[in-house]
Amino acid sequence: MHWSKKEIILNLIFWLSTGWLILSGYSIQSQEIELINGVETTRVFRSQSLLLQLAVQLAISVFLFYGQLYNMVGLGRRAKGDRIIWVSLALLLLAFGMAHLAGFLSLSGNRLPLPGNIRFGIPVFYMAAATAYGAAKAWWRSEQRRKELELDKRKAELELLRNQLQPHFLFNALNNLLALVDQDRDPKLALAFEKLSSLLRYVIHVPESGTRPVQDELDFIRNYAALQCMRFEEGEVNINWETSGDCDSLTLEPGLLLPLVENAFKYGTAPEEQSTIKITCSCWKERSFNFTISNPVHPGISVEGTGKGLQATRQRLDLLYPGKHELQIVKNEQFTVRLTIHGI
Repeated sequence: MHWSKKEIILNLIFWLSTGWLILSGYSIQSQEIELINGVETTRVFRSQSLLLQLAVQLAISVFLFYGQLYNMVGLGRRAKGDRIIWVSLALLLLAFGMAHLAGFLSLSGNRLPLPGNIRFGIPVFYMAAATAYGAAKAWWRSEQRRKELELDKRKAELELLRNQLQPHFLFNALNNLLALVDQDRDPKLALAFEKLSSLLRYVIHVPESGTRPVQDELDFIRNYAALQCMRFEEGEVNINWETSGDCDSLTLEPGLLLPLVENAFKYGTAPEEQSTIKITCSCWKERSFNFTISNPVHPGISVEGTGKGLQATRQRLDLLYPGKHELQIVKNEQFTVRLTIHGI
């Protein structure tokens, strides 16, 4: 847990004030009232045994308080509610057991015993205080995170508006160029313009909801892969596609798969070399999505540079699908990336 200086000072004030009230209020053994020259004077006698037992109870309460505080802050870390409840009960039972043991040991040596309601009331008080404090702390952190995400979203929307002109301009320019190409004399060039135009059309018409059917994403990367293959001689790059399941029923964040395909072409292909890129996609009825892409590792081409793109993909996954995704990378004779997303 992160502690600010202000929070540390407030914690010290809380423990000093409550500790003083408990020690001074429950350690009184007896009182005497004397009348001297018509003036009443009260003398308070405190029990060293009670002071010692109260100090032990405060030590137990420190353990209970910060244990419960750490447990409650788990609400801000998306911890499960039932786990927090069971941990709270376990901490409280442990504190009661320690308080009972301390009370049992205090009976030896003719010491004045601490009343049971006080012995068990002190842990309950600090347990309640830690629960309220932890819940407030978790709520505050959740609100801060929500505001940060909202601010990031606003920045992204502003950046999208700033760059919106460029895709539209390129899309219209490509369509104009495509009209100038003689498709009979140069069909490969015409096909390249058509594929690139299709890619830009997909990017421009991303819906406000931010998600598209998985099948649309697959069609998008098919066009991208076909455009990339045009850079090579025929037969140099082969792409094996395997798809299964109903990919129209699941939705996915647009562009999430593109960096994985980009890396496969960037680091898994080479001029005058035979390369095979294998892409497997499965869409399950349980609303689970699996995507695997593998490419060969050619001598002289380092795959160390793939870290930046994969790191950006991890960050997007953590933001969009927290706790619902798995991204695995295997490096041997093949460079393989496996992405699994649950509950989409």
